[in-house]
Amino acid sequence: MAQNLESYAAAGVLKVSPLRLARAENDHAWRAPAAELLPSDCELDRKNPRTEEDITHLPPEQLAEHILAKERRIMEITGNVKALLTRKS
Repeated sequence: MAQNLESYAAAGVLKVSPLRLARAENDHAWRAPAAELLPSDCELDRKNPRTEEDITHLPPEQLAEHILAKERRIMEITGNVKALLTRKS
């Protein structure tokens, strides 16, 4: 893509910043081929190809049970810490 922009810029058809041509791809910035953009009228609302799979949401009852189990574990650990601090005092 950068080569195409450079050729248009060199021909004086397009003014492109040198920073734009040198921009590196990363987790939040990527390039999409024009052939993929043109069929959707250049719609740029695209999914990031570097992201992980979408999160699968649990049913509310199962989610609530997971939260309660974690809360119980937190209370257990907090109780153990409190007991240790009480013994040292």
